[in-house]
Amino acid sequence: MTFIENGGSGEFEITALNFEENFVSGTFGFSGKRLKRDRETLELVLDENGNTIIESLEISCGLINEIPFGDGGGGNEPAFFNLFSADVNGMEFMDTSVRVGKTFASGIQVININATSNTGKLIRIDIPIDQGIGTFDFEPISDGSALTAIFNNNNGAESLTANPGSITIVEFDQVLGYLEGTFSFTGTDPFENDSTTVEVTNGEFMLSFL
Repeated sequence: MTFIENGGSGEFEITALNFEENFVSGTFGFSGKRLKRDRETLELVLDENGNTIIESLEISCGLINEIPFGDGGGGNEPAFFNLFSADVNGMEFMDTSVRVGKTFASGIQVININATSNTGKLIRIDIPIDQGIGTFDFEPISDGSALTAIFNNNNGAESLTANPGSITIVEFDQVLGYLEGTFSFTGTDPFENDSTTVEVTNGEFMLSFL
């Protein structure tokens, strides 16, 4: 498969395709290209002649092994490109699973990012499909259709939602299914039943979604 808009290209070789157990394995490599943007303002960066600058990224020796595909009844699929990191109260959030799915709420399609640690702690980010590129504030209360983030400590306590908090979406390609951004938030109980607060900082993600 080759995508040429900014000169990028790549190959994916399928080494196993199982329609009974619904998984695929393979190897890949690609040369990714994009217009360079300022990380804070998101404005295009120009060279000395006033032309846009194309950034390049070379990915080689890529491998996927028995990645599930199909709905499976749950609506969440593992991301093919699932880089996710954050600090929680100054400590690295050690995620063991990052899943990306799509849901509908109040007639709005939403991308759900769920990062789970080996102890069951959860960071979740909901992003409406039409959110676009830019910096946005998280909503502290959502019916499932708003831009929001939550943290759950897996100790029986309430989920803590972002209040305040923000996300910067750097890339959001609905055709290729690629999402990249940074985030941070203070997690609190919006209904004030729990006085616990949590600081989620240095959040970054580069994810694929189907």
